[in-house]
Amino acid sequence: RNKEFASIEDLSWSPDEHQTKIKDRLKKFFHRRPTRESLMKKGIYKDEPMFGCHLSDVCNHEDSHIPRFVRLCVEAIESKEENMKTDGLYRVSANLSQVQKIRLQVDQNNLSVLEQEEDAHVLCGALKLFFRELKTPLIPFDVFDAALKASAYTNQKDKIKHFKEIVKSLPTPNRHTLEFLLRHLLNVEVTVRHIGDPPVQGASLTIRGEVEARIGVGSSALRFQRIVTQFHSFNRMHISNLAIVFGPTLMWSEEETSNMAFDLMMQNLVIECLLQEFDSIFK
Repeated sequence: RNKEFASIEDLSWSPDEHQTKIKDRLKKFFHRRPTRESLMKKGIYKDEPMFGCHLSDVCNHEDSHIPRFVRLCVEAIESKEENMKTDGLYRVSANLSQVQKIRLQVDQNNLSVLEQEEDAHVLCGALKLFFRELKTPLIPFDVFDAALKASAYTNQKDKIKHFKEIVKSLPTPNRHTLEFLLRHLLNVEVTVRHIGDPPVQGASLTIRGEVEARIGVGSSALRFQRIVTQFHSFNRMHISNLAIVFGPTLMWSEEETSNMAFDLMMQNLVIECLLQEFDSIFK
Protein backbone atom coordinates (compact mmCIF):
# COMPACT_ATOMS: atom_id res chain seq x y z
CA ARG A 1 0.00 0.00 0.00
CA ASN A 2 2.78 2.40 0.82
CA LYS A 3 4.35 1.76 -2.59
CA GLU A 4 1.03 2.34 -4.29
CA PHE A 5 0.54 5.57 -2.34
CA ALA A 6 4.05 6.73 -3.19
CA SER A 7 3.55 6.11 -6.90
CA ILE A 8 0.25 7.97 -6.85
CA GLU A 9 1.93 10.83 -4.98
CA ASP A 10 4.75 10.89 -7.55
CA LEU A 11 2.26 11.28 -10.37
CA SER A 12 0.70 14.21 -8.61
CA TRP A 13 4.00 16.13 -8.43
CA SER A 14 4.54 19.07 -10.72
CA PRO A 15 7.58 19.11 -13.08
CA ASP A 16 9.33 21.58 -10.75
CA GLU A 17 8.76 19.29 -7.77
CA HIS A 18 10.16 16.37 -9.74
CA GLN A 19 13.32 18.33 -10.55
CA THR A 20 13.74 19.38 -6.92
CA LYS A 21 13.39 15.78 -5.74
CA ILE A 22 15.91 14.52 -8.29
CA LYS A 23 18.40 17.25 -7.31
CA ASP A 24 18.00 16.34 -3.61
CA ARG A 25 18.62 12.66 -4.33
CA LEU A 26 21.70 13.44 -6.41
CA LYS A 27 23.08 15.70 -3.67
CA LYS A 28 22.63 12.92 -1.10
CA PHE A 29 24.31 10.43 -3.44
CA PHE A 30 27.37 12.64 -4.04
CA HIS A 31 27.68 13.46 -0.33
CA ARG A 32 27.76 9.74 0.46
CA ARG A 33 30.48 9.06 -2.11
CA PRO A 34 33.92 8.56 -0.51
CA THR A 35 36.61 11.05 -1.48
CA ARG A 36 39.60 10.04 -3.60
CA GLU A 37 41.86 10.71 -0.60
CA SER A 38 39.91 8.28 1.62
CA LEU A 39 40.00 5.59 -1.09
CA MET A 40 43.76 6.06 -1.47
CA LYS A 41 44.28 5.67 2.30
CA LYS A 42 42.37 2.38 2.18
CA GLY A 43 44.41 1.20 -0.79
CA ILE A 44 41.31 0.95 -2.99
CA TYR A 45 42.39 3.73 -5.34
CA LYS A 46 45.99 4.04 -6.50
CA ASP A 47 47.77 6.60 -8.65
CA GLU A 48 48.44 5.58 -12.23
CA PRO A 49 52.15 5.14 -13.01
CA MET A 50 52.08 7.68 -15.86
CA PHE A 51 48.84 9.67 -16.21
CA GLY A 52 47.51 11.84 -13.38
CA CYS A 53 50.84 12.00 -11.54
CA HIS A 54 53.35 14.66 -10.63
CA LEU A 55 55.83 15.19 -13.47
CA SER A 56 58.74 14.95 -11.03
CA ASP A 57 57.55 11.51 -9.83
CA VAL A 58 57.41 10.16 -13.38
CA CYS A 59 60.86 11.55 -14.22
CA ASN A 60 62.42 10.36 -10.96
CA HIS A 61 61.04 6.87 -11.52
CA GLU A 62 62.51 6.80 -15.04
CA ASP A 63 65.71 8.64 -14.06
CA SER A 64 65.15 11.15 -16.85
CA HIS A 65 64.31 14.83 -17.34
CA ILE A 66 61.58 14.18 -19.92
CA PRO A 67 58.98 11.40 -19.52
CA ARG A 68 59.60 8.51 -21.90
CA PHE A 69 55.94 8.59 -22.92
CA VAL A 70 56.27 12.23 -24.04
CA ARG A 71 59.40 11.49 -26.06
CA LEU A 72 57.96 8.42 -27.77
CA CYS A 73 54.60 10.06 -28.43
CA VAL A 74 56.26 13.05 -30.09
CA GLU A 75 58.51 10.71 -32.05
CA ALA A 76 55.48 8.73 -33.29
CA ILE A 77 53.72 11.94 -34.38
CA GLU A 78 56.78 13.32 -36.18
CA SER A 79 57.84 10.02 -37.74
CA LYS A 80 55.47 10.46 -40.69
CA GLU A 81 55.11 13.60 -42.78
CA GLU A 82 51.45 12.73 -43.34
CA ASN A 83 50.91 13.02 -39.57
CA MET A 84 52.39 16.51 -39.52
CA LYS A 85 50.20 17.51 -42.45
CA THR A 86 47.00 16.28 -40.79
CA ASP A 87 44.37 19.01 -40.85
CA GLY A 88 43.66 20.46 -37.40
CA LEU A 89 46.51 18.63 -35.67
CA TYR A 90 46.01 19.04 -31.88
CA ARG A 91 42.85 21.09 -32.50
CA VAL A 92 40.54 18.31 -33.74
CA SER A 93 39.20 16.05 -30.99
CA ALA A 94 40.36 12.44 -31.13
CA ASN A 95 38.31 9.30 -30.63
CA LEU A 96 38.07 9.27 -26.83
CA SER A 97 37.85 5.48 -26.52
CA GLN A 98 41.06 5.11 -28.55
CA VAL A 99 42.83 7.71 -26.40
CA GLN A 100 41.76 5.85 -23.26
CA LYS A 101 43.05 2.57 -24.72
CA ILE A 102 46.46 4.18 -25.20
CA ARG A 103 46.30 5.53 -21.65
CA LEU A 104 45.56 2.06 -20.28
CA GLN A 105 48.35 0.43 -22.29
CA VAL A 106 50.90 3.10 -21.35
CA ASP A 107 50.01 2.75 -17.67
CA GLN A 108 50.77 -0.96 -18.10
CA ASN A 109 54.18 0.00 -19.53
CA ASN A 110 53.24 -1.03 -23.06
CA LEU A 111 54.67 1.98 -24.88
CA SER A 112 54.88 0.10 -28.18
CA VAL A 113 51.20 0.98 -28.63
CA LEU A 114 52.33 4.48 -29.66
CA GLU A 115 54.26 3.40 -32.74
CA GLN A 116 51.39 1.07 -33.69
CA GLU A 117 48.79 3.88 -33.62
CA GLU A 118 48.06 5.21 -37.12
CA ASP A 119 45.68 8.04 -36.21
CA ALA A 120 47.64 11.26 -35.58
CA HIS A 121 44.67 12.80 -33.75
CA VAL A 122 44.68 9.92 -31.24
CA LEU A 123 48.40 10.37 -30.55
CA CYS A 124 47.92 14.14 -30.12
CA GLY A 125 44.90 13.52 -27.89
CA ALA A 126 46.92 11.18 -25.66
CA LEU A 127 49.75 13.72 -25.36
CA LYS A 128 47.35 16.53 -24.47
CA LEU A 129 45.61 14.27 -21.93
CA PHE A 130 48.92 13.53 -20.22
CA PHE A 131 49.62 17.23 -19.66
CA ARG A 132 46.03 18.08 -18.70
CA GLU A 133 45.97 15.38 -16.03
CA LEU A 134 49.23 16.25 -14.32
CA LYS A 135 48.60 16.93 -10.63
CA THR A 136 50.42 20.22 -11.03
CA PRO A 137 50.66 21.86 -14.46
CA LEU A 138 53.80 21.83 -16.59
CA ILE A 139 54.01 25.60 -15.99
CA PRO A 140 53.55 25.40 -12.20
CA PHE A 141 51.16 27.34 -9.99
CA ASP A 142 53.94 29.38 -8.38
CA VAL A 143 54.86 31.07 -11.68
CA PHE A 144 51.30 31.41 -13.03
CA ASP A 145 50.88 35.08 -12.12
CA ALA A 146 54.43 35.97 -13.17
CA ALA A 147 53.88 34.34 -16.57
CA LEU A 148 50.63 36.22 -17.15
CA LYS A 149 52.35 39.46 -16.16
CA ALA A 150 55.32 38.78 -18.46
CA SER A 151 53.02 38.16 -21.43
CA ALA A 152 51.49 41.62 -20.95
CA TYR A 153 54.79 43.52 -21.32
CA THR A 154 54.79 45.70 -24.43
CA ASN A 155 58.58 46.04 -24.54
CA GLN A 156 59.88 42.90 -26.26
CA LYS A 157 63.24 42.91 -24.46
CA ASP A 158 61.53 43.11 -21.06
CA LYS A 159 59.12 40.36 -22.07
CA ILE A 160 61.91 38.00 -23.13
CA LYS A 161 63.97 38.84 -20.03
CA HIS A 162 61.12 37.97 -17.67
CA PHE A 163 60.23 34.78 -19.52
CA LYS A 164 63.87 33.68 -19.40
CA GLU A 165 63.85 34.20 -15.64
CA ILE A 166 60.60 32.22 -15.31
CA VAL A 167 61.91 29.33 -17.41
CA LYS A 168 65.18 29.30 -15.49
CA SER A 169 63.26 29.05 -12.20
CA LEU A 170 61.28 25.97 -13.28
CA PRO A 171 62.09 22.57 -11.78
CA THR A 172 64.46 20.64 -14.06
CA PRO A 173 61.85 18.15 -15.41
CA ASN A 174 59.40 20.97 -16.12
CA ARG A 175 62.02 23.08 -17.90
CA HIS A 176 63.32 20.25 -20.08
CA THR A 177 59.86 18.89 -20.89
CA LEU A 178 58.52 22.34 -21.72
CA GLU A 179 61.45 23.02 -24.06
CA PHE A 180 61.02 19.62 -25.73
CA LEU A 181 57.27 20.08 -26.21
CA LEU A 182 57.57 23.64 -27.57
CA ARG A 183 60.25 22.51 -30.01
CA HIS A 184 57.84 19.85 -31.22
CA LEU A 185 54.99 22.36 -31.59
CA LEU A 186 57.24 24.58 -33.67
CA ASN A 187 57.92 21.54 -35.86
CA VAL A 188 54.16 21.18 -36.28
CA GLU A 189 54.09 24.68 -37.71
CA VAL A 190 57.43 24.83 -39.57
CA THR A 191 60.04 22.15 -40.09
CA VAL A 192 63.63 22.83 -41.15
CA ARG A 193 65.63 20.24 -43.04
CA HIS A 194 69.22 20.40 -44.17
CA ILE A 195 70.52 19.35 -47.57
CA GLY A 196 73.33 16.85 -47.18
CA ASP A 197 72.17 15.92 -43.68
CA PRO A 198 70.35 12.57 -43.95
CA PRO A 199 67.76 12.02 -41.22
CA VAL A 200 68.79 9.74 -38.38
CA GLN A 201 66.88 6.50 -38.80
CA GLY A 202 63.93 6.43 -36.40
CA ALA A 203 64.71 9.85 -34.92
CA SER A 204 61.98 12.43 -34.71
CA LEU A 205 62.33 15.99 -35.95
CA THR A 206 62.39 17.28 -32.38
CA ILE A 207 65.16 14.91 -31.27
CA ARG A 208 67.18 15.68 -34.41
CA GLY A 209 66.65 19.36 -33.65
CA GLU A 210 68.18 18.88 -30.21
CA VAL A 211 71.25 17.22 -31.74
CA GLU A 212 71.57 19.90 -34.43
CA ALA A 213 71.34 22.65 -31.84
CA ARG A 214 74.17 21.10 -29.83
CA ILE A 215 76.60 20.39 -32.67
CA GLY A 216 75.81 23.51 -34.67
CA VAL A 217 74.31 21.90 -37.76
CA GLY A 218 72.94 24.62 -40.00
CA SER A 219 75.57 27.16 -38.98
CA SER A 220 77.35 29.19 -41.66
CA ALA A 221 80.54 27.23 -40.98
CA LEU A 222 78.89 24.02 -42.13
CA ARG A 223 77.31 25.79 -45.12
CA PHE A 224 74.09 23.85 -45.15
CA GLN A 225 71.33 25.19 -47.32
CA ARG A 226 68.01 25.16 -45.50
CA ILE A 227 64.81 23.95 -47.03
CA VAL A 228 61.77 25.04 -45.03
CA THR A 229 58.64 22.92 -45.24
CA GLN A 230 55.72 24.87 -43.83
CA PHE A 231 53.35 22.27 -42.44
CA HIS A 232 50.88 24.92 -41.25
CA SER A 233 49.78 25.37 -44.85
CA PHE A 234 48.47 21.78 -44.61
CA ASN A 235 47.43 21.38 -40.95
CA ARG A 236 46.32 25.01 -40.48
CA MET A 237 47.95 25.11 -37.07
CA HIS A 238 49.73 28.44 -36.87
CA ILE A 239 51.39 29.48 -33.62
CA SER A 240 48.28 31.38 -32.50
CA ASN A 241 46.13 28.26 -32.99
CA LEU A 242 48.61 26.05 -31.13
CA ALA A 243 48.65 28.59 -28.28
CA ILE A 244 44.85 28.46 -27.99
CA VAL A 245 44.99 24.67 -27.66
CA PHE A 246 47.94 24.51 -25.25
CA GLY A 247 47.27 27.59 -23.11
CA PRO A 248 44.84 25.81 -20.76
CA THR A 249 46.66 22.47 -21.23
CA LEU A 250 50.04 23.55 -19.90
CA MET A 251 49.01 26.06 -17.22
CA TRP A 252 46.06 26.86 -15.00
CA SER A 253 45.42 28.73 -11.77
CA GLU A 254 45.52 26.86 -8.46
CA GLU A 255 42.26 28.55 -7.47
CA GLU A 256 39.35 29.77 -9.55
CA THR A 257 39.62 33.46 -10.32
CA SER A 258 36.88 36.04 -10.79
CA ASN A 259 37.78 36.55 -14.45
CA MET A 260 38.49 33.14 -15.92
CA ALA A 261 37.89 34.31 -19.51
CA PHE A 262 40.59 36.97 -19.18
CA ASP A 263 43.03 34.53 -17.58
CA LEU A 264 42.41 32.04 -20.38
CA MET A 265 43.21 34.66 -22.98
CA MET A 266 46.42 35.55 -21.11
CA GLN A 267 47.39 31.86 -20.82
CA ASN A 268 47.17 31.63 -24.60
CA LEU A 269 49.42 34.70 -24.89
CA VAL A 270 52.00 33.06 -22.60
CA ILE A 271 52.26 30.00 -24.85
CA GLU A 272 52.24 32.18 -27.96
CA CYS A 273 55.17 34.21 -26.64
CA LEU A 274 57.12 31.09 -25.61
CA LEU A 275 56.70 29.75 -29.15
CA GLN A 276 57.43 33.01 -30.96
CA GLU A 277 60.51 33.79 -28.87
CA PHE A 278 61.61 30.20 -28.33
CA ASP A 279 65.22 30.70 -29.46
CA SER A 280 65.72 33.82 -27.34
CA ILE A 281 64.10 32.38 -24.20
CA PHE A 282 65.69 28.92 -24.21
CA LYS A 283 69.13 29.67 -25.63
